[in-house]
Amino acid sequence: MAFLEYIAATSATGTLWPIIKEKIKDAGSDFIKEKFKEAVKSLVPVDSRAAQAWQKAAEEALAKSLAKFIERAEVALDDAEADVGSYAAAFNDLIASSAVQKELARAFVGETPSSAPIAEIWMRMELRPLPNNFDWNPVLRQYQKILTASVGQTEILKKALDTLNLARIAKNTEASLPRTPGFNLSGYKKAIIASHGYLKLQQLAVEAQHSTPIGMKKVFVNPNVIEQGALPSDFYCLPIEDQALLRSGKLKEHHVLDGKKIEQFTEMLKNATPQMGLTFATAASQPLIVLTGDPGSGKSTLLQYLSLEWAEIPDPAAFSMAPVPLLIELRRYAEQREKNPAVTDFPSFLQHGTDQTWQLEAPQVESALASGKAWLLLDGFDEVFDQSMRDEIISRITHATIAWNNIRIVVTTRSFGYRPESLQQAGFLHGHIQPFDNEQIANFLERWHSQITDANKADLYI
Repeated sequence: MAFLEYIAATSATGTLWPIIKEKIKDAGSDFIKEKFKEAVKSLVPVDSRAAQAWQKAAEEALAKSLAKFIERAEVALDDAEADVGSYAAAFNDLIASSAVQKELARAFVGETPSSAPIAEIWMRMELRPLPNNFDWNPVLRQYQKILTASVGQTEILKKALDTLNLARIAKNTEASLPRTPGFNLSGYKKAIIASHGYLKLQQLAVEAQHSTPIGMKKVFVNPNVIEQGALPSDFYCLPIEDQALLRSGKLKEHHVLDGKKIEQFTEMLKNATPQMGLTFATAASQPLIVLTGDPGSGKSTLLQYLSLEWAEIPDPAAFSMAPVPLLIELRRYAEQREKNPAVTDFPSFLQHGTDQTWQLEAPQVESALASGKAWLLLDGFDEVFDQSMRDEIISRITHATIAWNNIRIVVTTRSFGYRPESLQQAGFLHGHIQPFDNEQIANFLERWHSQITDANKADLYI
């Protein structure tokens, strides 16, 4: 069994892991319980070879993460001045528990394991009492950090999670949206595809080479996101070139930063765990999201990709059940608020403020948002320059979270000049879109080259 080989090869500081590692090896193939397998079943590829590759990668990631889970638990026991060695059997029994494995498996599907069930299971199993000041939260954070990093760095795990997240977009177990003439989803769907389905190459010289349109999804590369707080705000005030040098560890001297600050940024970058953009924006555990980023980092493209995923759902039944992504460009919303008396909020903008042929009536939009049958995707807060209008939009967003408590909202904005306090207080999780790393750049260039080549070939027959 590959898992036992990975366990044998995994190391961690302290005294607990070597003991528990031997107990896991003794348990053999029975260690990984059916509840864990059931919890990650949605990630396993259908193809048998791909499934085997996914399983091996997942078992390696699990082995590494469990080692860090135990390592961080030992630190917590040390901090509480407990007899660490006396807890080896208890922690082994804990991680071998079906219920705990089911909770830990949540990290594989992009969710956050909770400390409350772990603590409750510990007590229910009547394991050795923990010190009063023992805290499960840093233990679980360490586990998730290592697992998330493993998923992000392993192509087959990363691809499986991306596929699952896109399936989540196309699935809604509640009743479908009303399909009346005043809620013209067919027209809205066509408008989404027409507006965002293909790259706009008018400004690029490459357009002169061919006339065949290039699909946006064909060249889309999922960006990485780092949760706000993992890096200080003054890091993002640095020029992009300096940020890149810091990420690569090549920045040794700087005209503003002293050596101590460079060292601090370098260390924080090592500890910051990136998440995949689609995962961050669609996680079931956090429906209120703000995505910040530099110009051209892919903020708008990510929202357009989410909209296209919905618009291109081929199965009518799946389409009817999927939440509708209501994509609003805030610059256009602000313009209409100033000149169109019928536009008073986001739902009325969708009815009266667009120049499209489709119509989404405001009362039905409100009903859909309130029931979770539609998402509100608000793009380009930074493109609203009037401060009073900015304040009004923040107020509208905050009101939406109160009026429609099942709502999912994703807001995008440039980092410069944006003040996060108001939306943080409203419960929004902030994440910063990172520049592409070398692997993502290579991936994009390969996709781009493939599409350009195909387009040029197609032009030969026009």
